[in-house]
Amino acid sequence: MPEEQAQSLDDQAAIDLIFRAGFSTRTTATEVSGRGVGMDVVRQHLDQLGGQIAISSAPGAGTRFSIHVPLTLATMRAILVEQNGQLFAVPSKPIERTARVKEPKLLHLQGRMVVAVDGHPVPAVELADVLERPRSAGSDPEAAQSRPFFVLRSDDARAALLVDQLVGEQEIVVKQLAWPLRRVRNVAGATILGTGQTVAILNPTDLMRTALKLVGASGKRVQAEKEQAPATARPRSVLVVDDSLPTRTLERSILDVAGYQTFVAADGNEALKLLRTELIDLVVSDVQMPGLDGFGLTTEIRRDEQLRHIPVILVTSMATTDYRERGVQVGADAYIVKGQFEQGQLLDTVGRLIA
Repeated sequence: MPEEQAQSLDDQAAIDLIFRAGFSTRTTATEVSGRGVGMDVVRQHLDQLGGQIAISSAPGAGTRFSIHVPLTLATMRAILVEQNGQLFAVPSKPIERTARVKEPKLLHLQGRMVVAVDGHPVPAVELADVLERPRSAGSDPEAAQSRPFFVLRSDDARAALLVDQLVGEQEIVVKQLAWPLRRVRNVAGATILGTGQTVAILNPTDLMRTALKLVGASGKRVQAEKEQAPATARPRSVLVVDDSLPTRTLERSILDVAGYQTFVAADGNEALKLLRTELIDLVVSDVQMPGLDGFGLTTEIRRDEQLRHIPVILVTSMATTDYRERGVQVGADAYIVKGQFEQGQLLDTVGRLIA
């Protein structure tokens, strides 16, 4: 910028310069400053979320960053179902299909109820039984003329959950439960619909585990599906490593809602301690962190005979070819740029690597 133009800037216009991509007041880069990839990324993400940022500053007094965002950063597609007069939201991703079945097609094999899907018997259970809630009047499958259901799939196991009504699919805003309700069986969080109604978001992993346990009671499972879905199968676990608390919270929220068991660490050294004490299936790590960074963490994982099989996804604001090549060199399995980050991409990558 020519000096004459710079001198003509008012204070607010001068402050707004920090939002320009690549802008920096430093001539050399350190671990925490000088790259000019900070505030432009913040504004870009806020614009995508429909939010905004304002800055006010007074010499000798300090600077205030005011960030306004929508209700939450985590959204997802979900199926709304009704059971005994109450609405529930079920994440769409693990749902294989929704359909209706007429009473004559609700079959019984080896003492348990099944529904035919693509010519194969799939165990069917009442959502009310899975949630340990009373069934609504008329939900008796023997008397029903036509029952809606949705099919959950986990690895090679499937289960059809019968409900009173399939209301529809929509984008919902995810709100995590606060302590002491942070871990409630079958519940992953809550959402508020446009009508103002609060709806519980069900945890697909818990639903599947409980459903298979119910159909497996008293030895009433079809032999062909015994080997596919053991009732004791544990949820897949993911370790999120990032020195930014908001980023850790966002990524953990997305993974929790998708049914993964999530651990968090603030740097590479803390992550290594967790990897050696917890059963972790995959690591999602930032690159630029104090102490042991993402490249160093990936290198240590690949050196360790007990850990080297664990997939690593690097998530960073650095999109240059050099960074990507270094990620490949140290053994990362995937590389996601924060400027292009969206939850569908993260979940697809995680699912592909630990399928």
